[in-house]
Amino acid sequence: MPRRDEPLRERLDCAFGPVAPLDDRAPANPNMELRRYLSIARHRLPLIIVIVLAALLGAYLITPRQSRYSATTTIYVGPKTLSLNQTGAAAQAGSATTGYDRFINTFVQMIQTLDIADSAQARADVPRTPKEVLSEVSAQQIFATNLMQITVTDRDPTVAKQLSQAVSDAFIAKANTLSQGNDAEAYVTVLQPPVLPTTPLDNGIIRNMLIGLALGVVVAGIVVALLEYVDITIRVPDDVERRLGLPVLGVIPALGDRLPTSRTTRVQPARASRRHEPTSAPRAASHG
Repeated sequence: MPRRDEPLRERLDCAFGPVAPLDDRAPANPNMELRRYLSIARHRLPLIIVIVLAALLGAYLITPRQSRYSATTTIYVGPKTLSLNQTGAAAQAGSATTGYDRFINTFVQMIQTLDIADSAQARADVPRTPKEVLSEVSAQQIFATNLMQITVTDRDPTVAKQLSQAVSDAFIAKANTLSQGNDAEAYVTVLQPPVLPTTPLDNGIIRNMLIGLALGVVVAGIVVALLEYVDITIRVPDDVERRLGLPVLGVIPALGDRLPTSRTTRVQPARASRRHEPTSAPRAASHG
């Protein structure tokens, strides 16, 4: 006869035979695990929906909803004349190419300065401050060429075109000022002027919404996993075997206030029983 102070597993082993450890049992049924995950998702569905909708709303709010236009000017930096029939000058050509690359990299950084932006704003005479012009200007070298592009992005297509041309003119004037009095071989000129943009740039709303959806699903999964980890409520018999490593011997249904008693065995309330108590005999009527 097991004692009361013995562990529960030893008492069960004594009463019903040895219980196999959890690790020695058959692996869990994948279908049961899938049903468990679906049950968790259904139980936490309102929370998942709120998190995903919040992520989608955030992605929508950070997406610019105003159309923007881009105008680009292409500038050539290199020798003023190109000779295709040079002999014995391969080393000099390689050295000159390296020098032009350094020139172009220097010019790219020069274009994105407040001095050039101020001069371009004055030339274009547009309702933009020099700092706004500077934030809208970008410059880059076209790979493996002596060309670079100056791009201006603005909400007004006409302003974008005017600023792109003005920035190019201001930069070329500045470059010519720096090269005066030097025997520099670099020649700077506009190869292709900007054209008036007619199609707005993609604001990335679809990309941002997809990223927000994926991020919301990931965050919702992490939150649900944390909530399930700290939740020790046992809802189904499988939770007992998974958490305690013990077999389920039986399940007692939750009856609440509905006790399994018949009508004949129910206890009548005290007030009802008083109604059926015998009353005292009436007093005899007085004579005469």
